[in-house]
Amino acid sequence: MITPSTPGTSRGEGERQRVQLARHGLVLFFSLLVPLSALSEGLIIVTRDMRWTALLMWMPGLAALLTRLILHEGMADISFRFWPQEQYLPESLALVSPSLLATRPMGQLKRIVHLAPGQWKGLKAIIIALLFPTIIGLLAYGIAWITGLAQFSFPTRATSLSTSLHFALHLLVLSTIMTIPSALTAAGEELGWRGYMLTRLIDARIPCPVLLSGVIWGLWHLPLILTGLYFTSSHRVFTASIFMLVLIAFGFIIARLRLESESIWPAITVHASWNVIIPRGFDYATRGVHATLWTGEAGVLVALIMLLAAFIFS
Repeated sequence: MITPSTPGTSRGEGERQRVQLARHGLVLFFSLLVPLSALSEGLIIVTRDMRWTALLMWMPGLAALLTRLILHEGMADISFRFWPQEQYLPESLALVSPSLLATRPMGQLKRIVHLAPGQWKGLKAIIIALLFPTIIGLLAYGIAWITGLAQFSFPTRATSLSTSLHFALHLLVLSTIMTIPSALTAAGEELGWRGYMLTRLIDARIPCPVLLSGVIWGLWHLPLILTGLYFTSSHRVFTASIFMLVLIAFGFIIARLRLESESIWPAITVHASWNVIIPRGFDYATRGVHATLWTGEAGVLVALIMLLAAFIFS
């Protein structure tokens, strides 16, 4: 005797299938990512040539694109739109919480009710993405400059502009014009990390997907840090630990921008903007014997401000 399926049974079966497909995708993604990244990082370590970093940054994206191709997943959920196709509840802000994300598949993050006033959309998320690194820099480096932990020393040419105004214009150029070429490499990472891995961790019901995605992102950088190529520090383990905290916190920020906007562009934008504003903006204007301890991508103050920002965002 054949028992007719009920709507609840169909939904349950569909959910199990979604979880299974997401887990298969993750296995293939990591199976491709690990050797591709190992080859790229090995090339950088052997040649001591950091110019190969651009190639390395595209390995997550390449692994994700190959996974989609092999599993016939398509590209639709990468979401190159600049605004959500469907709308969210205000309560969806809490979905960036690891515990909730662990139990909510991507399909349940949308199709709820009308957008509430003030809810973020794609274009607003991109504006936030452009401003975020500058805000973090002003807070973290500003504390270092004011307290004397580091010195503000922005080199200027002989102009009628004050040093502060010159520095502000420098940051403006970095956050707009220079972010565009930076996005060419940042896109490689984000197509992999937030364009594929994060969404599959959510659909696969992996516990604490946002936290886990940040940990994986940080671990991916460790070989270059521990070999002294990414940072010139005599305390490599300490530097790596602080950098891990920064990236885990940053992962929460990028995840929120990505999930709420339903677009990959805010994730690419904030990553690209960070990669030029922090090293070529704030690091360039900072001097001091112990400046790298407190500032920089592996600076204690940057880590503390980033953790605070992650707490606020989540």
